[in-house]
Amino acid sequence: MSRGPANRVAPINPEPLENRDPNDINKHIVNDFYSVFGEPTTTPRSFDCIWEFSEICYDCMKECTYKLMGLCCGICIAIAWGIEFVPIIFSHIWCLTPCTQVVHIVCGIWMKSFWHLCARLCVAPCTKSCALIFTHCGDGLKHRPETPPLFPRGPKRTPKPKPVKEEQKPVVEEKKSVAPVVLAAAAKGEWDDMDKSKIANSVKRQLML
Repeated sequence: MSRGPANRVAPINPEPLENRDPNDINKHIVNDFYSVFGEPTTTPRSFDCIWEFSEICYDCMKECTYKLMGLCCGICIAIAWGIEFVPIIFSHIWCLTPCTQVVHIVCGIWMKSFWHLCARLCVAPCTKSCALIFTHCGDGLKHRPETPPLFPRGPKRTPKPKPVKEEQKPVVEEKKSVAPVVLAAAAKGEWDDMDKSKIANSVKRQLML
């Protein structure tokens, strides 16, 4: 059973190394010997000793050069990038993130209404113009609802009529005429002579008034 191109120098099952890229940010970097060099079966091949020695030299020079550059420049580069990221982190924490929160809070409703207004002013006329092409299609019996107004208005308030005050007519007390009644009773003879004299005096007084 073939296992593909096996490494003749390094052991088949090397010891697992420490995972220094837990987030897989550099998983695209593949630079082992067989990822860089390869001799297909359709081309001439070099000697086996040359191929094995080339693999040894490649791996050794890669390891040594990387470790030497890391020893000389790794600490300095790490310090430089640490200083470089501090202003960016500081600006995001203390400036940009609060500004975005302010925009979300203040402009949350206004932006929605603004885009709705832009759609009604810019997109709606174009779509209505295109829709006019198909208005006469079909039997024409379907009644489409009208487009609601852009700024709907509430019902108008009508002023209440003021109550009309009725003019009160002055009440005129009518004076009852007692003389005819008294005279009618006296003519019938319903009172005595003393009462007749009193009635005559009262009639005279009323006539004088």
